[in-house]
Amino acid sequence: MRKGTQDVQTQKGMTQHREKKRVPRSMIACYGYEVGEDGRLRVNPGQADIVFYIFDSFIAGQSLGQIAASLAQMGVASPSGKARWSRATLSNILSNEKYVGDVMLGRSRDSGQGTSLSVQPQRLLRDHHTGLISRSVFEIAQREKLRRSTDRRAQKRERKDQ
Repeated sequence: MRKGTQDVQTQKGMTQHREKKRVPRSMIACYGYEVGEDGRLRVNPGQADIVFYIFDSFIAGQSLGQIAASLAQMGVASPSGKARWSRATLSNILSNEKYVGDVMLGRSRDSGQGTSLSVQPQRLLRDHHTGLISRSVFEIAQREKLRRSTDRRAQKRERKDQ
């Protein structure tokens, strides 16, 4: 598919969302952002500080459980408003490309009965909005997640072999 065709399809999809009074997934605010009056994502400064803390702590070697405990001890509510942060929520934050200002389109589609996985190709919109985390910090976090995951799998194999 040519780039011009993709741009037309992207605009068409966003228009359909507006007509149905639904927010396109690219404009859903994740923790650290809010939707401005103009409909665009903007930084939520208080939450942005927590996102920085999560990335910095993870890169410094803290586990997801340790970060969750620290946030609870600091009295920071999770994105859902709970007193305790889940490891899954923290992992999702660390993996979300929105934190560098990018948006992935085509990840899911609305089937009319809720969201399901898309069979369409995904498209990355770079620099869609202000990023909270630099690309280099985000990439370091991705490498660290992979390293820890690989280490954990190796440890499980070692236990099975014993």
